[in-house]
Amino acid sequence: MLLALQDKRFKIAEHLIKYGSDVNAVDDKDQSALCLILKGNTKNCAKIIKILFDSGYIMQESDRLLFLEDSPGQKTGTRKYLKLIQKLQVDNEEETFSDLDV
Repeated sequence: MLLALQDKRFKIAEHLIKYGSDVNAVDDKDQSALCLILKGNTKNCAKIIKILFDSGYIMQESDRLLFLEDSPGQKTGTRKYLKLIQKLQVDNEEETFSDLDV
């Protein structure tokens, strides 16, 4: 699943998650699924982020770096996703991604 996310193959990752892939796994560089998604092209990735959280994703320690202002590898549009993700974590309640392109 992590390789699929790294290669921006969200449909493949979605199927792997559906069939039991560990959404909380990290790669050999301690990068989480969320980190790999946001380091890539963030266009249209809201759906896979929602699937991650719906499948029990728990924010990893390495994810905290994503919230730094000048995080390496952060692309344009990432801030929008990070704010929503942070809201999901802080509120600890069900949120929708209706304001994003899913």
